[in-house]
Parts: sequence; structure tokens; C-alpha cells
Amino acid sequence: MNPDLIIQAGVFVATAVATAIAWGQAIIAGRRQEAAEEASVTAVAARDAAVLAQQKAAEALEEANEIARDALEAQRSLRPPSWGEIREIDQGIYAVANTSGRTVEVTAVKPLSRSLPIFDPGDLPIKLQHGESLTFFAIIGHNKEMTGNRVAITWRSSDNPSAVPATDERRF
Repeated sequence: MNPDLIIQAGVFVATAVATAIAWGQAIIAGRRQEAAEEASVTAVAARDAAVLAQQKAAEALEEANEIARDALEAQRSLRPPSWGEIREIDQGIYAVANTSGRTVEVTAVKPLSRSLPIFDPGDLPIKLQHGESLTFFAIIGHNKEMTGNRVAITWRSSDNPSAVPATDERRF
């Protein structure tokens, strides 16, 4: 036999084997590409579903917060005011009752009117139980019927001394 023919036959067989391997790898690559495309479509659908679920959760949270705000406002509207009306108990001595329903600590009482040239809030801080009165001394510079004097009472619940103090204004 011709040696060239043997070499050509060997090259043909090697080429045929290489072609078969390449064809098999192309088929496997095509299947993998299809699987990757399906996985990509599934991932996009899962992402869209997650985004939609997150949006619905955010809407539900906002609705829950609105309900909580409404409930807090309703609770506050049912609670009695923290302080009663200021009344004069003696000449220049005024009292205001703690009507908050709890024991409070008063940390400051300040005049908000210029018509109070002399004002003494008394010894502060002071703890007052529900129903007890805070007293202060004030000399009113004008006709007290015509002025509209105001004081600011800064206080916090004794149950929670680390809470931010509240400030209420009262007119007398």
C-alpha cells in the first residue's frame, strides 16, 4: 500500500473523530445555552415577583403605619389633658392640677407673657401625682382680665425619666 494513502486515511479518521467530538460539544453547548436561557427567564420572573412582593409589603407597611397613627391619635384624644385650668388660689399664687392620670416630674415653668414682670415657679423639679397641683407665684403687670397670660410647663412621666420632656402651655 501506498504510504500517502495510509497517511490520508489516518488524517481522514482523525478529522472524522474531531468532527464528531466538535459536533457533540456543540449539541451539549446548545442544550446548556437553552438551559441558561430558561434559567435567565426564571430568574427575571423571580426578580419581578420579588419586586412586586416588596412593593406590596411596602404598601402594607404604610397602611399599617397609618392605622397605628390613627390609633395613637384616637388614644390621645381620649386621654384627658395633662394639666387642668390655672386658677388663682391666693393673691398672686396660682395653681394648676396634674390631670394626666399619672405621676409626673415638672422640670420647668416659664412665663410666656411680657405682662408677668415678677414670676417665681417655686422649687423645681417637683413630682406631682395625678390630682396634685403645681403652684407658682406671678405678679400681673396689667389688668388680668384683659391680658391672656400664659406659662409653659415642661414635664415628663415619672414612669419614664429618660423620655423627652413634654411642654404644655396654659393660659390664665
